[in-house]
Amino acid sequence: MDGWRMKRLLVNKAVICGAALVGLIAWRDAQAQADFPAQQIVDSLVALQPSRGGKQMMELMRTGTATNKFDVNRYFAVLNALRPENGCVLDWVYWRRGGMGGLPVLYAKRTNEAPYVSFENYVALSTNASFGKTERELKANDDFFFGYLDKVHAEDSPQGFFELIVLRLIGDRFHLFWHEWYSETALVCSRQGWEALIQKEKQRGDPYDPPPADFIAAADKLDFFPRIRMGDKQVEINVLTYSPFRGLDLHCFEVARPYPHRITKHTQTNLVSHRQGFVF
Repeated sequence: MDGWRMKRLLVNKAVICGAALVGLIAWRDAQAQADFPAQQIVDSLVALQPSRGGKQMMELMRTGTATNKFDVNRYFAVLNALRPENGCVLDWVYWRRGGMGGLPVLYAKRTNEAPYVSFENYVALSTNASFGKTERELKANDDFFFGYLDKVHAEDSPQGFFELIVLRLIGDRFHLFWHEWYSETALVCSRQGWEALIQKEKQRGDPYDPPPADFIAAADKLDFFPRIRMGDKQVEINVLTYSPFRGLDLHCFEVARPYPHRITKHTQTNLVSHRQGFVF
């Protein structure tokens, strides 16, 4: 893959080849690291999101709606290299997946348009859901989850496109319920951010297994800084994420530089694997 050389490293129940990780990530023809506070941007967005669980979570799973609904437009206060298209705002509906879990689905609308009253209303009327109505079809439809990004302008800078990917990866990672915790995602953009995340994981408690020492040793050889390369027509953005059910993944995006900034390619590669000993 252009820009990154990688080998997959399995940690749990596998042979660890620490030497194979040395030089795992080599970025070619790009800046050495982001020259903006990437981790601070991510942490500030996460701090805005509703806390896990609580009465509102139960209300969402029971009724599909919530009082004092979280306003995702607050994101633009910290993602200040992004802005919604003039006359547009973001909103969300809640998908209760047949009792198997729940998650928000973001969308864009005109400021003078009424919001969708429910997830079912969104599926019935939104063009983003027009390619399928079954759960399998919807989950395979990126426009269903991320079509709203077509209405978000990114500043023509590395920070602008990084923030667009932050919104894409973790903008809907709040009010998760049950099976959706399998897709819990944290963006890691610095050594300090990684060390803080590891401490949090160690304190999480049962039933979660914290990352073992060999996982941490392998991960310590990684460079966590985002990589952004600005081309004439495309922008390449590479970032690392952590999930308790996957470990560390490399995400490589190609995004149209002119507006609308369509994501033309996205690959996700596991670099250091971590699994849990339980299922939901």
